[in-house]
Amino acid sequence: MTTDSRYSFASDLDRAKSVMIRRRNYLLRNHPEIAEQYRSGFSLAEIAQEHLPHDYEISPNVAKNSVLYALAKLLSPEEKAELGLKHKREAYKKRKDLNGNGESDDGDCEGNGKKNPKRVAAGQRAYKNGVSQTTSERLAQICVSNMIRRGIYPYESELRFVDTGLNGQQFLYPMNEKDYILFLRNQRGFTWSIIEEMVNGSFNRNGRKPRKANSIRVVYQGWMNGK
Repeated sequence: MTTDSRYSFASDLDRAKSVMIRRRNYLLRNHPEIAEQYRSGFSLAEIAQEHLPHDYEISPNVAKNSVLYALAKLLSPEEKAELGLKHKREAYKKRKDLNGNGESDDGDCEGNGKKNPKRVAAGQRAYKNGVSQTTSERLAQICVSNMIRRGIYPYESELRFVDTGLNGQQFLYPMNEKDYILFLRNQRGFTWSIIEEMVNGSFNRNGRKPRKANSIRVVYQGWMNGK
């Protein structure tokens, strides 16, 4: 399946949203208790795994967004924003606890509470160069542009409809590039050469150089080690 034209991509995006809206409606009808689960500390991933297990297995991104769509109907905007911030803080704390002996902004690599001098110096340089006045969206664009100039193409977060069927039966499902690679390797057990062909067939566009099997394998191992 190819999505080289802007029109076909817009169509895919609309179809992906329609899938998530159907899942949202299912949750609203059958599992309104997800609001209380979210209040009590369940993450989007945990709620999705419990109530949308098949969708989560294929594409965690779609399943979590479906839960988010449902919560937007069950919670007021104020409560949803407050809980979202609470969840982000808890997720950050968990990551910090897991990497307690690692380098952080709040201490050195020994975890003794001293500021890391390299990060302090980098922050001072950024402030002097006006980077602190640049929006996060603009910084992301600059980063992506620099990577592309070096021939490095970030893995796409945009949703595309890709074939997840078996035995010649086509079943199109919305996934981003990372989800698709994890699905092909973890759920289908395909070789890296087959994954290379399928990923480039679905996501290679705008003149991007085709990804190589070995580079996909290395990035995949990084994702798995980062779990």
